[in-house]
Amino acid sequence: MAEEKKQEFTTALSSWTNTFTDLVTRDFRQNEVEFGEYSRKCAINAVSSIYQLVTSSGVGMNEIDTTNLQQIVKDC
Repeated sequence: MAEEKKQEFTTALSSWTNTFTDLVTRDFRQNEVEFGEYSRKCAINAVSSIYQLVTSSGVGMNEIDTTNLQQIVKDC
């Protein structure tokens, strides 16, 4: 009997959150800056707010220029 793989449920918001949080975590590690649990929560909330703002305006995240979003999340 083949073992079933559980498919992970992800939403568009969780996908964007994971992407930007992972990028910020990587950048902080490379610069030897601590990125603790509080910082992670701030980053997640920032991405969530940005996502909500963009989608409520009728635009998709794929339709906007995201080049500066990583810096915005870092600043938060």
